[in-house]
Amino acid sequence: MEHNRSVADRKIYNLQGGIPGFEINESTLLAETTTTGYHDKELEPYKHYFYKVVPVQNSGEVFFGSAEVQGETFTPGELPVVQIIGTNTTTVKKYVKFEVLLDLENVGIENPYDPEDIDVYALVTTPSGKKISINGF
Repeated sequence: MEHNRSVADRKIYNLQGGIPGFEINESTLLAETTTTGYHDKELEPYKHYFYKVVPVQNSGEVFFGSAEVQGETFTPGELPVVQIIGTNTTTVKKYVKFEVLLDLENVGIENPYDPEDIDVYALVTTPSGKKISINGF
């Protein structure tokens, strides 16, 4: 006997607030669709959104949810802007901390310590002329 394994419905889950690793439950159900695509229309620019999809068979059987997928929104035509708005010193001495305060526009950051999210570094020229790249966060 052949079983009808076609998927009749897909449940789309997402947790408002852009938190990865959310649980699939009724409070995180965003929408249901009978197509293979979904367009989330009520998004804010420069935010991260996380989704999971759960296929539902014609018989009503619910399958395991998909792996989490994520997207980040932006405003077309607006480039990220990074400005230095302050430093703790104008002269950096050996073994002394140097801090730079950045102002970011048109950027969405979930985790400032994750280089996949934002990659900040300083290119320092030593007195000998050697250039050193130092990661920031």
